[in-house]
Amino acid sequence: MKKLRSIKPEEFVELMDFLNNIFRVSRGWPPTMLEEYPTMYHQDNYCNLIIIKDNSKIVSHVGIYPYDIVSQNQRLKVGGIGGVSTHPDYRKKGYAAELLNFCLEKLKKKNYDFSILWGNPSFYQRFGYQPSGKEYIYILNKNDFFITKKYKILLYQPEMLDEIIKFYNKTKPSRLIKSKEKWALLLSAPKRNTFVAYDKNRVVAYCTVGGSKYYEDSIVDFVSGEDETILLVLFRHIFNILNFQQLKVYSPMKIEKLEQMGIRNQTNHLYLLRKINSNTKDIPFYIAQIDHV
Repeated sequence: MKKLRSIKPEEFVELMDFLNNIFRVSRGWPPTMLEEYPTMYHQDNYCNLIIIKDNSKIVSHVGIYPYDIVSQNQRLKVGGIGGVSTHPDYRKKGYAAELLNFCLEKLKKKNYDFSILWGNPSFYQRFGYQPSGKEYIYILNKNDFFITKKYKILLYQPEMLDEIIKFYNKTKPSRLIKSKEKWALLLSAPKRNTFVAYDKNRVVAYCTVGGSKYYEDSIVDFVSGEDETILLVLFRHIFNILNFQQLKVYSPMKIEKLEQMGIRNQTNHLYLLRKINSNTKDIPFYIAQIDHV
């Protein structure tokens, strides 16, 4: 008889093999799930990695990643959902649906406000998720940028961490509350490069490139002040350092400097959102996919 439960520590390697086979190896990609999602698949989060086993092997999985978010001076509890997967031999049995409903009930019991995930709306709408927010995707070409303004730009190093956290908390009106350990895991993850801009030895912007095969030529997160020129300088620097000819930028808002340059954007919903606590007000917030790790 199948049982839904959290993984045991000794099952972690098996779970990562299962996820890599589903999401990476089957697509001809290297098995990098742990590198891409170091905080979700972390020993501190084993209790939120829910599985079904059959004949002593993992056949289905759904994971929860808990967030605390500050938006409009209110603190929200948000349960991210990820890694929704079932072994091909066990599909069409309703396992993923059972796991997802189990996770949603767990979030409700723990008084979460919202749940978010990234995925196919046609599947997840039956569980109460709806497309939410707007994401702007800009496709940049190297020859688009002739920026003369200069800032000191450095590749992230661990000794920059405290200053980056301070800058993020000061600059972002809607932000995640992350421990220093989680910040370090995010910024130091393999296949991910974070570039930090300084003006007079003060952090004024940063942006992160890559993190997975799908996003290897993409800026997946950035933070800057009101002067968007800093972003253009960062983009130009990334073109030069990483030798890209084209670069995608994922943004929760229009980047006016790019709009003024005539660079068009594609739009999509940010993520799928489900309210867990019916008494919670509809407060806008933004979570980058890089944070969902």
